[in-house]
Amino acid sequence: LQTCDYSVAELCSTAEQALQLVEGSPPDLVLMDIVLAGEMDGIEAARQIWNQQKIPVIYITAHPEDSYRDRAKKTEAFGYLTKPIQQKDLRNSIECARYKNKMQSKLRRNEARLKRVQELAKVGSWEIDLETKQLTWSEVTHRIFGVPPEEEVHYDDFLEFIHPADRDFVDQQWKQALETGEY
Repeated sequence: LQTCDYSVAELCSTAEQALQLVEGSPPDLVLMDIVLAGEMDGIEAARQIWNQQKIPVIYITAHPEDSYRDRAKKTEAFGYLTKPIQQKDLRNSIECARYKNKMQSKLRRNEARLKRVQELAKVGSWEIDLETKQLTWSEVTHRIFGVPPEEEVHYDDFLEFIHPADRDFVDQQWKQALETGEY
């Protein structure tokens, strides 16, 4: 890392040490092995680091097995390199992870701004999972339609709120999105 002009904050041999380190002095990026000394493995530590502080994690491990990789994916990992690794591969992974994290941070800020503007303007928003037909409504949308926030709203319920003249068009667009996968 130092030959690539990166500074190394500290090396940790346990997940617990890593969690303490990032809590006290958050780094820009964490390189995490999967198998560590102590009670917790690197995958669980990475999950906590991402969920609590949104610090990107790249796994560097000697475990190429699908079971490890599949668990690691669920932590929103920014990379998964298997040992031995080449310096150029490490550098490329770090640069991509830093860029992706920068863009995700920008996206989170923009989404927060949009949400605030929608709240101020009293404009609702919603998202739909086209496979499960599950809708997620903003608080404002729940108020607009008079549906309590704790009540689940499904696509078929949503169609009832659409003006009758527009229902067929909306339903047709939904079905087309499902067929083409473009949504």
